[in-house]
Amino acid sequence: MKPIEALKLLGSTRVIWIDDRFATASAAELTDLLTEHADVAVDLCPEPMKGALRKIADTDDTGNHELEQAVANLTVRERISLLRQVQLKLEDNGTADLSDEQIESVCTHLAIAKEDRWPFDTAEGAMLELAKNTGDTGISYIIDLNDAQGAAGNTRGLDLLKALHGAGSKATALLLTHYATKSNEAEKELELRNALSPEGPLDVSPVCVIAKERLYPIGEADSTVEGRDGVVAQALRIAIKRAGLRRNVHEVLVRVQSHIEKAFKTASNDLLEVPPEQLDEYAIGRAYAEGVSELHVVERALTASMSESFRHLFSVDAATRENERRLRSLRVVPLDIDATIHHQKLETFRKLEVWESEDLVNKGCSPLACGDVFEVDPQGGALAQRFILLAQPCDVTLRPNGDRDAEAGFLVLLKPLATIDSPPNQKQIRLPFLLDGKQWVCELRKTTSIRLDLLDLVSYRPDGRLLYDYGQAVPEWLLPGQMVSGRSAFKALKDAHDARSAVKGSPAKDVKDSRCQLTLSAKGPFQHIAHGSFIEAKAAKGEAPGVTGGFTWNLRRVGRVRMPYASALLGSYLAVVDRDAFDLDYLKPRAPDAACGINVAVGGHA
Repeated sequence: MKPIEALKLLGSTRVIWIDDRFATASAAELTDLLTEHADVAVDLCPEPMKGALRKIADTDDTGNHELEQAVANLTVRERISLLRQVQLKLEDNGTADLSDEQIESVCTHLAIAKEDRWPFDTAEGAMLELAKNTGDTGISYIIDLNDAQGAAGNTRGLDLLKALHGAGSKATALLLTHYATKSNEAEKELELRNALSPEGPLDVSPVCVIAKERLYPIGEADSTVEGRDGVVAQALRIAIKRAGLRRNVHEVLVRVQSHIEKAFKTASNDLLEVPPEQLDEYAIGRAYAEGVSELHVVERALTASMSESFRHLFSVDAATRENERRLRSLRVVPLDIDATIHHQKLETFRKLEVWESEDLVNKGCSPLACGDVFEVDPQGGALAQRFILLAQPCDVTLRPNGDRDAEAGFLVLLKPLATIDSPPNQKQIRLPFLLDGKQWVCELRKTTSIRLDLLDLVSYRPDGRLLYDYGQAVPEWLLPGQMVSGRSAFKALKDAHDARSAVKGSPAKDVKDSRCQLTLSAKGPFQHIAHGSFIEAKAAKGEAPGVTGGFTWNLRRVGRVRMPYASALLGSYLAVVDRDAFDLDYLKPRAPDAACGINVAVGGHA
């Protein structure tokens, strides 16, 4: 794909290049530049300019007149040549500037007309005129980030973008700079985007950075005109693809932003049309009967309606389909930066699909669910361990009367693999996502039954800890089933604590009470959580605070694997434990052991 063809996929029909290289200074402008930077220019200028600049440096007023006369005697070509030498010296960033050949190559590949090669001084007014009067959606700007004629460290190119932003420009901007490399262009783009619009990226057209190093040939490519031209063409293709990715995704996001409000308004109006009697019977009533929030159906209705609206936007909307076509067409242009290391934001998006955070499930005191993940507080220097609860979703749900269809679930050890690509064995099930940057597996050999009524304690506390404080009350705002089950569990634990406190002689902590037994297994990874650890009440003494008595199982809920991933893990677990096993086949052929072989001589003695 030629650069000009890729450019059309941006929706661009015209390219304008703004650079200090296109400045054509008058004699007066060049004189002012030389005077302002006399210390730099003195080494670049021919005689008699050198003498005039030395006089200016010595505050000899006659030097000003001599310099004006010397500059006036230069031809236009000589003025431009001297101007460029001073500009390069002022930039002084250790990187060679683009040659005339490279500039012409860029202009040829992108069909940049001579009248579209602008200096900084006249650019802003012309850009604002285009944005205001004719619209600039079909325009792409290549802008040098720094103006060599400006102050040291200036970002005049960014100033032009800010002016465009203020005018509501829809043009695409490609910023050309020495201060970025191929590997950090994205970071520079983020920096510039934040400088343009701290409120958010949708408020400004996307910015794409082109590192000038892309345009410089390396090795054999530098030996021929064709090689150097090929490097420029490839650099432009990559820059245009990067800009195309940003531009098309940006256009879709802007469209979605306005679509969200419409979709929500439609869904809200539809919900408000439902008569109260219908809401009470089918929304509130059904949710109550199933042991979920009374607003559960409202949440589902809003989610389903807006999701369908989004699917329509991405599948049917003509403008969005055009963005899709452009992105598909750009696939033929390869990018040269390794993308195997996942960007943090992409990992976050994926995690949102499969994982509910600790704050989400704990602060709202969410009831137990299949897929809840727990972490053991480190004991005796041991590493913290994680477990996942697997149970039939309908069986683990508390009904309004406090009952559930199952008394126990499966608590399975979660184990991180050494590396993401490490293959699990037959008794391990991979979690279908990374958690904290690690690949975890369900270690099916380390599974035990766990009492759900005790595990419910995590859903009565906003910190998600499996902990009972003596005299603890069930919050009144919990779901009815949680309140009934919680009161029953708290009564049993209060009785157990009273009995434990009354024990004389042996340390009370060593006494086991079946009412505090959480798991069937008390070995291996379950040894620290199998039984509740007794907490003896202590009154405050001096500066030492008092300690509330109770029990702790050293366990805390840290999140939840979302559906359908949690149910898929349950299905995989049941498939493994349901495998048939057969008695030993004692007649199964066995390979002979050479070390214990018996030699038999045929027709004679052994």
